[in-house]
Amino acid sequence: SDHARARKLAQSCFDLSPSLVKPEEVDSNIVILNLTKMPVSANELVELASKEQVLISALGPVTARLVTHLDVGDAECDYAAEILVDILKRALVAK
Repeated sequence: SDHARARKLAQSCFDLSPSLVKPEEVDSNIVILNLTKMPVSANELVELASKEQVLISALGPVTARLVTHLDVGDAECDYAAEILVDILKRALVAK
């Protein structure tokens, strides 16, 4: 389901940095990432993700929103999680 995929996406981000999101608080198809402790802004994350065909949105300077949809399956969500974690890991290493 969308909710299960959203929680899995949240868990991948949490595993990288618990400051990003609390998976247990994800109870819909929306995941809100808190980038306060990340060396990348929400707009930068949106731009870097879009280059890999992963569409997310910025809700503010340090807040990004991920949404799962019925037309996006497990493989696509796994890909999105890999891309987001990779972008964030690279940002952490670069800082």
